[in-house]
Amino acid sequence: MNPDHDSVDSQRLSARERLDNEYWLLQKIDDLLHRSNFRELPREVLLENFLLQKTSSSPSSYINVKINGYDYDVLKFWVLGREQIPIEERSRVKKFFRKTNPLASMDYFKRVILAVRLKGQDRLYLKAFRDIPLQNLPQLLPIGKLQIGRREQRLIWSTGFVAASTAVAHLITTMANFQLQGLVVGGTSLSIILGLLSFKNAFQTKINYLSNMNRILFYKNLASNKQLLGMIIDRAEDELSKEV
Repeated sequence: MNPDHDSVDSQRLSARERLDNEYWLLQKIDDLLHRSNFRELPREVLLENFLLQKTSSSPSSYINVKINGYDYDVLKFWVLGREQIPIEERSRVKKFFRKTNPLASMDYFKRVILAVRLKGQDRLYLKAFRDIPLQNLPQLLPIGKLQIGRREQRLIWSTGFVAASTAVAHLITTMANFQLQGLVVGGTSLSIILGLLSFKNAFQTKINYLSNMNRILFYKNLASNKQLLGMIIDRAEDELSKEV
């Protein structure tokens, strides 16, 4: 006996029967969620706004996430209660030193329910979350590729440009027999400083992104799979009682 198995298969299902069961299960879940005043985000909106973008910025860092929406055979988001995070009043000093990200939205969803099945797999995952910011929806998906942001890319390009300029200047002065030791030392020092700064920023932003994702998955996860089905039914019954 394997204690990791939730249940034992009483019968073997073919691929067609499994897909049919999955289809009708999603239809019933969709009906219950609509009775519970949830609404489904269209797949076209998800693919256009989140999953096919080359970069999607997070407000807490300059890290980028690359997600391919076509890696999923099933991808559904149901949301409830779109609200806006109140803007914190900051002093002029904090406003000057703390830059805001213009691409970050202040909207968040009070409840998010997700149904996912990866391409080539036969297991459907159901999960529910609470208080998820709009730009953090891609963090709920199981597949994503982290990339350095534009700020770190500019630092890396600046480091390469300064190093290449220093090498060319040193070569020219050597061929002209006109030594400038200060130029070589200054250019090398600046290249090292920019390289260390870019590495530090890239490492720190990656740690911040992973920490934020860990908080979302640990503290804001409400239920998964079988427990989620019970919560959906209870929610639909409560809404029906209120309407009656």
